[in-house]
Amino acid sequence: MIDLGVVNLHFTHKCNYHCKFCYSHFFASKGKELLSFDKWKKIIDLLRPYCKRINFAGGEPLKHKELIGKLINFNHEIGLISTLITNGYLLNNEWLNILNYPKYIHTNYLSK
Repeated sequence: MIDLGVVNLHFTHKCNYHCKFCYSHFFASKGKELLSFDKWKKIIDLLRPYCKRINFAGGEPLKHKELIGKLINFNHEIGLISTLITNGYLLNNEWLNILNYPKYIHTNYLSK
């Protein structure tokens, strides 16, 4: 069986910055629909036999805080490790403490 180890899911094209140096140039995909939680769950279920960790990237994943939080919790429930690649600007007290989503994030990469 193939072992990919880590899969990068470019979860969204939206970002609160448009950095010239960023590798993530999804500006041409404006207007594309964001996948639902159920569709992402199906994708992750298909990937599960082939990886141990999923990196959620973008764009900026925290442009969709509730959805990314649910996906991180889902990964934990099915035994996958989650990492989050973010510029950190949208991290706030509510997301970090009240909603308690980050308790299942293995690593949080801040980029800027």
